[in-house]
Amino acid sequence: MAKKKRDPLGDFAEDVGRLLGTTERKASEWLSQRTVVATKTTIAVPRCWKKLSADPRFKLDPPTVSNIDSLVLRPLPCSQV
Repeated sequence: MAKKKRDPLGDFAEDVGRLLGTTERKASEWLSQRTVVATKTTIAVPRCWKKLSADPRFKLDPPTVSNIDSLVLRPLPCSQV
């Protein structure tokens, strides 16, 4: 049986491809997790604010905080964030 000649450049290219594939998969997983957290936070904040504002311990006159909004800021596509 003849030994197969090793191709260092081909081996390197395979390693780089594997690394990039793994990196892409992990980035996709992290982005989907971030989306889930952002969605749950957007839903939870108004509920929590309503519950806190109904608590008599936080009924201050005048109110110390007002005009709370559930605005979620997202980076622009050109942002490096």
